[in-house]
Formats: sequence, C-alpha cells, structure tokens
Amino acid sequence: MVRFGHPELSLQATNNFFFSLSEKGRWRVDQNATFAWKIIRHLNLSLQVYLNYDSQPIGSTTGAVDYGTVFSIGYSF
Repeated sequence: MVRFGHPELSLQATNNFFFSLSEKGRWRVDQNATFAWKIIRHLNLSLQVYLNYDSQPIGSTTGAVDYGTVFSIGYSF
C-alpha cells in the first residue's frame, strides 16, 4: 500500500511587461501561473495557466489576447 505523507507542492506565478523601442505605443504582457505536485520520488504533475496580451498584434487576423492551460506529467531519473 502506498501512503502519501507530506506532498511536495509548489506554486509559481510570473508577470512580465515588455514595451517596444522601435514601434511607438506597442507593449506586451505575459502572465503565467504553475501549480506542481511531486507525487512520488520521480513522478510529478503540473498545471500551468497563461495569458498573453499584445497591444498591436502582427496581422489583422491575429487576436490581441492569447490564453490557455497546459497539463503535464513528468518523470525524472
């Protein structure tokens, strides 16, 4: 029987702001939040949520906001 004692959990969040020196008025924001759980010694799960904004996206069909989630399973050895 496997017993989960003290789980190793982590939460990391980042916010980045970029402004353009060559294109007047263009700026971007990137935000990420990642929750990770080390299940057993070499196996971990993580969930990432991200949001990106560009004030002047390239191309007329490209949206200014991009967002999503990423679920991953990792094994290290």
